[in-house]
Amino acid sequence: YTDGVTEVENESGEDFGQFRLREFFTSRIHESDIRKQQQQLVDVLTSFKGTGDYTDDITLLSCFFKG
Repeated sequence: YTDGVTEVENESGEDFGQFRLREFFTSRIHESDIRKQQQQLVDVLTSFKGTGDYTDDITLLSCFFKG
């Protein structure tokens, strides 16, 4: 991900941050559909920022490994 993901600000000026990003992925550790995870993250970020604009791009690169 790029810094634009963690630096999304809510209406109070608070960053989404690495902690929330880590919580997001930890809560979806068993989700195997990468496209679904990416869309869910975009939805979470959109909800988090509220009515404000994105101030930077949000770029995600995902891959799934089967062991």
